[in-house]
Amino acid sequence: MDFIVSEFINLIKGCSNGLALEKEVWRRGIELQSQAFARALEIYDAEMARQYAGKQEVLRIDRRTMLCMFGTVTFSRRLIRREDGKAILSLR
Repeated sequence: MDFIVSEFINLIKGCSNGLALEKEVWRRGIELQSQAFARALEIYDAEMARQYAGKQEVLRIDRRTMLCMFGTVTFSRRLIRREDGKAILSLR
């Protein structure tokens, strides 16, 4: 939370008027939300991989970009081979 507050303080100092400030706060807020969501997806993917450790093989880790209502989100996900030999993406 302190990081976000300090980001807003820097925006306040750097903007010349209220409209410019509002636009920058909006832009930065969406950027932070997209980053947080991407990080949450990667953490969830890692938790799923740990849960099934030994029962699957990680074939590779791919980057995926998806467009959300709040912006573009890019994250990593694992392509795994299950015990039955079927390859699946842990986050689809």
